[in-house]
Amino acid sequence: MVRATHAIKIKQMAKLVQRELGILFLMETTRLFGGAVISVTTVDLSSDLSLAKVYLSFSLHEEQATLLQKIDGHKSTMRRLLGKRVAGKMHKIPNLKFMIDRSVMQGARVTALIDALEAD
Repeated sequence: MVRATHAIKIKQMAKLVQRELGILFLMETTRLFGGAVISVTTVDLSSDLSLAKVYLSFSLHEEQATLLQKIDGHKSTMRRLLGKRVAGKMHKIPNLKFMIDRSVMQGARVTALIDALEAD
């Protein structure tokens, strides 16, 4: 019972981090990242809440690896801003590890293949 409760709490915290980082990327994109549209698709939070793997998808930006490096360069800024937004809701702000969410690109590729088959 304790493990189930702990797992639910971790999922709730992960959703909170996902929502708040999504808002931060929306607010800070122009200033920090040059106008690219950045979406937080998933957050995987470690059981001790020390690490958050943040999966991102990008729109209106061709060089995803370059943008990811730029986001990594602002990792401490994003963590500090996240801490201000979740103050009182989370006692420990996790370290952030940003990753490209490949599932969005794969889904778009599959959709394009289906469209091509239907066109034939």
